[in-house]
Amino acid sequence: MSGVVQVIDGEGQMTDAPTWFDDDAERGPDAPTVVAILGAQGSGKSTLLNELFDTSFAVGDAATIGEATTAGVAAAKASADERLLVLDVEGADARSRGAAGRAFASRCASFAAALADVVLLNLWYHDVGRVEASSYALLKTLFAEVAKNVASGGDFRVAVVFVIRDVEPGVDADELRDLLVADAMDLWEGLKMDDAGPMQLEDHVDFSVVPLPHKKHEGEAFAAATAAFGDRLVNPDHDDFLPKPEYSKNVPADGFATFSRSLWDASYADSHGADRDGAEVGADGEGGALEATFRCDEMFSEVLQSASREVSELSRQLDGGEKIPSLGAKLEELIAHAGEIYEAGTEAFVDAPVHSRKRRELDAVVDTMAHTVFVKQLQAIRESCLAAFKTTLASDDMPPDFAFFSADSQFVREAEAAKFGTAGWTYAAERQDLQGLMQEITAQRRRLTGAKAAAQQQQASAMQYLQMQQAQMQALQQQQFGGGIGQWNVNAAYRPPDTNVNVALGYAAGKTNLQVNMVPDESSSLAGPNGFTAGITPANLGLSFNVNM
Repeated sequence: MSGVVQVIDGEGQMTDAPTWFDDDAERGPDAPTVVAILGAQGSGKSTLLNELFDTSFAVGDAATIGEATTAGVAAAKASADERLLVLDVEGADARSRGAAGRAFASRCASFAAALADVVLLNLWYHDVGRVEASSYALLKTLFAEVAKNVASGGDFRVAVVFVIRDVEPGVDADELRDLLVADAMDLWEGLKMDDAGPMQLEDHVDFSVVPLPHKKHEGEAFAAATAAFGDRLVNPDHDDFLPKPEYSKNVPADGFATFSRSLWDASYADSHGADRDGAEVGADGEGGALEATFRCDEMFSEVLQSASREVSELSRQLDGGEKIPSLGAKLEELIAHAGEIYEAGTEAFVDAPVHSRKRRELDAVVDTMAHTVFVKQLQAIRESCLAAFKTTLASDDMPPDFAFFSADSQFVREAEAAKFGTAGWTYAAERQDLQGLMQEITAQRRRLTGAKAAAQQQQASAMQYLQMQQAQMQALQQQQFGGGIGQWNVNAAYRPPDTNVNVALGYAAGKTNLQVNMVPDESSSLAGPNGFTAGITPANLGLSFNVNM
């Protein structure tokens, strides 16, 4: 089940958290789908939401009869779709609140209606047609909200679903719808809209009716009906899907809390102590203040949507791995342009306090969105500088210190170009991270170089040792075998007298060689080692003898 956040407490204090849920910042410019429920105290609103969205809103019991279980406005995410935001609004007629609490409940209802894509109006079957019932008063408050937004130039649309509780078996849903829409038209026509011009209710509100059986007495039928109704709220593929895109208020998720806080503060301050039922639209005094509030809110939302689209486009470029040249100038122009559009659209209300307050909030939200792009740019710059550092470091011609300072200088230069003077943004953390990575890589390279040098020295020492051992072995061999008889080489030659024949016999390296040559006496000297001149010995025998030591 989704956790529950108390957005507005029973005293009217709103949470000051920058986001209501942890994942809102991650969703960025994506607008959530908002479903709010209005109705009488004790009519089973929280129970119904828990059935429809698997949330965990607090529910009442017999011990809390007459007391408001839901105080102010609580929020939760639907379990089936985290993009679907559910608002549980305090009942309009809690006995513990008394008459003074009706104005507070009306403001809570107006707040929820201004944010919601779909409003569930929870009412008992026996209250259908009773215009004095509290649910009809809430419907009137919702219509006043619609009228004020339309009067201020907004294209406001909302889906209103009459959720009828404890319907008797056999009741025709179409008849219920006809009756409720007719009552709604009467309430709409009864609103005072002197300066708003002609407005048709059906142009801004789409009605539907969902009858539900008694939860206790017809439990199975109730479970089946709520399951079917829940599917229409959470399943976009349903043929009768309720939260259509045209109902969205297009408030980005990461700015939703800020927008909601400004909406609550403005409505609470401008209408404090007043019952908004039947308030005039476009009139002087309180009506004029409300018109200023809603016109400024309208322009705030419009400008925020436009800025979100531009920021998203820049973010997509960075997601593709591309750095954006002169990003700081682009972001400065984006923020300035947003302010100009807001001022042009609200110039008629420049003296209203809400005008300057909404401008400050707009600047803050757009600045926050732009900063996310700045951070992404820093990440891309860091990766680029780190790659350049590694390339330079790999070159033996460049010392590590040169590679470090070169990459660091590049980072500072490009990071400065990514911000602008008035933003007050900093890149110190990203720069420190880059420096830490480069220092670690340098240290690893030094350790690797040292290890290689040590290995080479060890190899050289080993070779020197082997050479020394070889020399020692040769010396030992010389000592052991020195002076002994080596290998014998014997050669003998014979020339029979008065013949041209030379016969040579040799023994060398364990092999015997016999040569017979025909050499005349006058050419015997040409026989070389195998020949000889006549008369070397009385027997004409030549002999050579070698011993290899």
